[in-house]
Amino acid sequence: MGRYVSRPSRVKRLLLAGTKLVLFLVIVGILGHKILGPLNPRKHAESSSSSSSSSSSSSQPQPEPQPQPQFLPQQPPQQEFPAHQQQQQQQQQQQQQKQQSTAQQQHPAPAAMTPPRPPAVWTPRAEVIPLHEGGTYPRLCRLSDGTFLCVVTRVLEGMHVLKVSRSTDNGRTFAPYGEITRGRGDVDNGFLLEIPPSATEGGGAGAGAPPVVLAAFRNHARGPDGKATHFRITVCRSEDGGRTWRFASQAAQQSAARSGGMGLWEPFMRLTTTPDGGGGSSSSSSSSSSSSSSSVVQLTYSGELAKNNQETFAVDSADGGATWSAPPRCLRCHGRAETLRDGMQGIAGTRDAADGRDALVMVFETTRRRPHFSLEYVVSYDDGLTWGARGVVYVPRGEGRNAGSPQIAACRGGRLAVVFMTDEDVAEKSWPRRAAVKAVFSDGLVGGGIRWSEHPVLIHEPPSHWPGVLCTAEDEVMVVYEHRSKPLGRLIHVSE
Repeated sequence: MGRYVSRPSRVKRLLLAGTKLVLFLVIVGILGHKILGPLNPRKHAESSSSSSSSSSSSSQPQPEPQPQPQFLPQQPPQQEFPAHQQQQQQQQQQQQQKQQSTAQQQHPAPAAMTPPRPPAVWTPRAEVIPLHEGGTYPRLCRLSDGTFLCVVTRVLEGMHVLKVSRSTDNGRTFAPYGEITRGRGDVDNGFLLEIPPSATEGGGAGAGAPPVVLAAFRNHARGPDGKATHFRITVCRSEDGGRTWRFASQAAQQSAARSGGMGLWEPFMRLTTTPDGGGGSSSSSSSSSSSSSSSVVQLTYSGELAKNNQETFAVDSADGGATWSAPPRCLRCHGRAETLRDGMQGIAGTRDAADGRDALVMVFETTRRRPHFSLEYVVSYDDGLTWGARGVVYVPRGEGRNAGSPQIAACRGGRLAVVFMTDEDVAEKSWPRRAAVKAVFSDGLVGGGIRWSEHPVLIHEPPSHWPGVLCTAEDEVMVVYEHRSKPLGRLIHVSE
């Protein structure tokens, strides 16, 4: 028999071993269920670190973790906490909604502003209007008697001469009319403005009297070498509607030696009712003057601070241009720390369509893309006393191109027109010799901002220079410019 066991004894031993194994597995399963809890497929999706920390908590005391639905033990049942948590979340959401509603009632959000529609389309009329037999730098002025005056600079017999032409048919034709001044120095940049009659200058003109007009211009003395020795902004006066003129005053002047050669340029005039601006109703120079005898003339001009830095300055006259405020006031259109050559400013009075406030819009050329020129604008709501942030009017296409010499006009209904010259369409870079005259338009000032037309209207091909603009109707402007030493005009109208 030795080591071999009979078959029945061997079967009994196998059955006994199997029974013990089953009991062992049952006991292990029960103990594992009590210790580890039921298997949860979401638990296996968690990181191994979470599993290890959970299992280690059974061997030593640990701070009780915050309950999470996916890690809950059998006690309490899983469904009780999610329901309780959902209730808390609902209560929190309701409380947040209530707080948001209260905040909105106390501080309502501003209504969304409808984006402004694109500006109306403007189209040049075919006819080109001669303004004078020759000259450059034309500027228009409409008088209260319905006539138009145009000033140009001519060179005759070695002298610079400011000539005046006149239109009595709303700018369709012009004829020579008067001469403002002539001199051997640098006389140019003429600008015209009708003003109310002044008791100190001519005394109490009645109804039907000819319009009183001021002419401002640069008047620089030159030495034998042709360099400027004295810079002046001179004002002359006409009391017969622009036919005859006499000297009135020097609005601003400085010695070239004392200023280091820094000059004064491009005068512009408008009417206000308060010296230094502020509080008065604005008046654009492109329209006829107010009948108020208390109007103050404000003259602005470009003053060099350095060869790469130029600002706009203002002086005021309460006596019809006989005397001017001093010292000149800098309008601070750019910061003291900036060096920008702002110049050739034009100003128009309008109204902000968003709130109905009276406003001034000033445009100018600037060297923000130094050394090249582009066009920007600023807005004032206190009649020119202070000016807001700058905005872009036009940036020329192409590297190294320029847009400069802007002027602005405001028409009834709020439409704005800005004319300028640019060399963006010519191959050669010879600014400003090969410039063309163009214009951009806007349907008006809205909330302190202006949307200008994206594509400028070509007024005249190169070489064309020094444009000016005047509103002749609510939907029409007249652009004047010089082309090959001939001053010309062209009417631009709204075509849709």
